[in-house]
Amino acid sequence: MKYILRLSKNWGERVIRDEVLAPYTYFKIGGPADYFVTAKSSKELEEIVLMAESSNVPWFILGGGSNILVGDLGFRGLVIKNEAESVNVETGELTAESGIKMSKLAAFSIKNGLAGLEVFMSVPGTLGGAIFNNSHFRPEKNEFIGNLVESVELLYKGLALRSRARPYQTITVNKDWFKFKYDHSRLHDEPGVILKVKLRLKSGDPEMLKATSMKLMKERNASQPIGQLSCGCMFKNPAGFSAGQLIDNIGMKGKKIGGAMISDKHANFVINTGGAKAKEVIKLMDLIKTAVKSKSGIDFKPEIFMVGEF
Repeated sequence: MKYILRLSKNWGERVIRDEVLAPYTYFKIGGPADYFVTAKSSKELEEIVLMAESSNVPWFILGGGSNILVGDLGFRGLVIKNEAESVNVETGELTAESGIKMSKLAAFSIKNGLAGLEVFMSVPGTLGGAIFNNSHFRPEKNEFIGNLVESVELLYKGLALRSRARPYQTITVNKDWFKFKYDHSRLHDEPGVILKVKLRLKSGDPEMLKATSMKLMKERNASQPIGQLSCGCMFKNPAGFSAGQLIDNIGMKGKKIGGAMISDKHANFVINTGGAKAKEVIKLMDLIKTAVKSKSGIDFKPEIFMVGEF
């Protein structure tokens, strides 16, 4: 189905047709979007979403491009690249737009002597994606981004609002609203767009925070296939288990289907060795799930999100 996106005059020249999505993702996999546009501010992000809604065009917000696998056939509708990244700080509260990269936000907080985000320096993706999925560094130490949330400005289509003339409304919610869990927030189940986030952080010494950040980054880089084309961990860790260790235990490191290969450094990573297709990644994931289920009886759940048509 071909969708018709009705745009206000100032957006017409900014929208690109049939833009290939692979270059915008960590995996470098994915076909074209019918429409593609970049939002440079939270105001623009809100405006373009509402235009897509008024046109009845499906839309997807693309942040840093980590943690997703885009289908080989691309996305039917509008992909909005979120590059809204303004940030400011006042009395221990840091407010940032949702398109800012986590590495940039962590560096900003360290420079301003604010503690809490230094552990997220090496976490890929944007703030909006991190809040959406309650990103973590070391979950066993309760290092979840959701713990730092004070409030969030949200473009929300809640059940109570859908009967109104304008189905999406801008609201401000607190941390409890999100019902954060491991790799999960309320937005997994309800339609909403994160515009701005206010985080409450503690004071800290910039040099000590920087040293901690660099130490943790080196530790993470030592155990993961940094520099290779991958979207991060493919499967969630089952309660009490490491997904990577379970895959390693059945000797699947290095297993390859087409251009997709299980990393020989960390078994919960799939690598695009060159020209991999989304369908090859899916086949490899299915092979992993079947083998782990047969060996240990554990059902794997994907940590990555599937976007578009496969």
